Amino acid sequence: MHAWGIDGHQLTIEITESMMMEHDTEIFKRA
Repeated sequence: MHAWGIDGHQLTIEITESMMMEHDTEIFKRA
């Protein structure tokens, strides 16, 4: 269960980074 918590936290970080990269891509398209 402890390992799952770490994996879940890592997954959250990856999702956040993915969303941020998509947001940056949209900004570059508008520029």
